[in-house]
Order: sequence, then structure tokens, then C-alpha cells
Amino acid sequence: MTRNLDKSVSVTEFGKDFYTNSTKFMNYISGIRDVGEEKTPSKVINIITGEIAGIYFLSPIIKGFRDKYKGVGVNLEIASALETLTKLMHNESDIGFTASMNFSEFKPFLNSVKITRVFPIRLFVIGRPDNPILKNQGIAPEELKGIPYVARVPTSGIQAEIDRVLSDSGVRNEDLNIVYRFQNSSSVISAVAEGLGISICSDIQAKKYIDAGIIGYAPLISKLKSYIYMIDVHNGGSTEVNRFSSYLRTYAKLQLFNGET
Repeated sequence: MTRNLDKSVSVTEFGKDFYTNSTKFMNYISGIRDVGEEKTPSKVINIITGEIAGIYFLSPIIKGFRDKYKGVGVNLEIASALETLTKLMHNESDIGFTASMNFSEFKPFLNSVKITRVFPIRLFVIGRPDNPILKNQGIAPEELKGIPYVARVPTSGIQAEIDRVLSDSGVRNEDLNIVYRFQNSSSVISAVAEGLGISICSDIQAKKYIDAGIIGYAPLISKLKSYIYMIDVHNGGSTEVNRFSSYLRTYAKLQLFNGET
């Protein structure tokens, strides 16, 4: 998604239409049938994920995977990043998705498992469409100081990623005028739309609200890149998880997200 000079929004990172592309992907996959493909015994893959992956792109992938591999079930749980990493660390799930690796308490665990960048995300500063700060073509982190700001709780993956980006520019949470903290991005966007402050959100989460004219935006300026990450606690040792990972890469290669894998 890019911001044009006329304040319109055009989608580049996720294709012109996510849902149209998802349909194309499903049609493409439905034609992939290995002749004489061996039916595997019934297995279940347990996936735990944050809000972005769980709501915005995993559903069509899981549906297509179930259709192709009838003998493999998939359970999906949406949780905070903190709960996602905790359950993965205790082997309560097979795969996890999160918007950040910026959790120091999990560093030893994260160094011991297979991590894949699924697709890139961009961080936007969001506010009411008439907010004057959004007239800028890009907003540096230090420009956010003193402005009423709506944040997420520390257990959020996207909040952890925002903290990483702000810290890289020398901006601390204490420098922000935080007026509210919410559990999820949907609540943050609602608060911003009501004029309670500005915030930072991923492009994929903000898109439909921007398109509807509910909120305005400007890119957050940073040299750092952000991604949705997939964590495989089996380190490539599970046949079922490897199949799902391969299926996911096929999805990415069709450039629904134009992402890096």
C-alpha cells in the first residue's frame, strides 16, 4: 500500500485486491494434485498466532491446505504475541506467527527454533483524516512526542515492533503522551477514529479503514524493516508442518503480498 500525493490509497504490497488474489490462489491450488498422492494418517497441526496473521491472511491458506491434505487437520488459535511465544516455548503449538521478535525474555527460545519471514509489513501513523500531522508525506518518530497517543498493551506483537522502531530513533515510551492503551489494533483504530489521539498501525490492518475514509495516515519513517514471522518449533522435523510451510510459500510466491520469504 502506498500513499499518493492526492491522499488516495493504492495497494502495492498486497496486490490490487487481497480477496481477488486469494480466490485466484485457491483456484490455482485446487488444480495442484499429485498423481497417486499418498494419503497420510490423520494428523493435526496446531497453529497459534497474533491478530494480523490470524485475521488477515491465514484463513484462506488453512482452508486450501485442508482441501488438499484431507488427512491433516489444522487448529487455529488467535492470541497475544506473549501468549503465542509462551505456548510455543512449552510445545503447546506446532507453528506460531508474530509481528515481532522484539521480546528479550524469549531470546534463548527464539534462537533455538526455525524462524521464517513470511511477508513484510509497513508501519503507518494513523489519525483522524483532518489531523494536520498526516499532511506530511512521512513522519519521523521524534515528531510524535507530545501528541496524544493511543498505544497497545506490552503483550502485543505489533506494539513490540513499534517499540523497536521508535527506540532505534531514540524515542522511548516515556517520550510519548500515551492517553490510552488497548488490547488489540481494532480497539486502537476505533479510538483513533473517535479523535482520542494518533497511533501507529500496520498497513494491512489499516487498509480498509483508510479506504473508507474513517482514518487518515502517513508512513512512519524508519530504516528498519518489519515482517510477519513464522516460528516452527519442530525446526523442520515435522512432515505435516513442512507441508504447511511449503504451501504457505506457494501462497507467497503468487505475490499476493509481494513479500520476502
